[in-house]
Amino acid sequence: MVSELVEPWTDQATAEKKVKSYRAELTKTFKRAERRGTTARRKATTKARMQRNSLERQVRKQQKSVEKQVKATNKDVSKNIEARVDVVSKRAEQVQNDVSRLAETQGKKAQDLVNKVSEQITARV
Repeated sequence: MVSELVEPWTDQATAEKKVKSYRAELTKTFKRAERRGTTARRKATTKARMQRNSLERQVRKQQKSVEKQVKATNKDVSKNIEARVDVVSKRAEQVQNDVSRLAETQGKKAQDLVNKVSEQITARV
């Protein structure tokens, strides 16, 4: 049985022919696989590029969303700070006016007292 499968190579020419035939068959099979590999590589490259582009779009979208949210938050914080500064400024101005009014009132009272004392001294002399 095994002897039927094994081909006897009686001379060198037959052996070279068979080796050449096997080499050609192997090369043909290899090139066919290589051609199919090119298609597979191209498909894999295209798929990878599409996934990369999709991921980049998603990242840009998230980045814009975060930047928009930060901008809105900064705007709100700025408005809040400005409102508080206005309130504090108005309060400081009011306190300053109150102090000025009080000082003026106290000054008038002091002047009245000085005038009264001066009149009393003048009246006694």
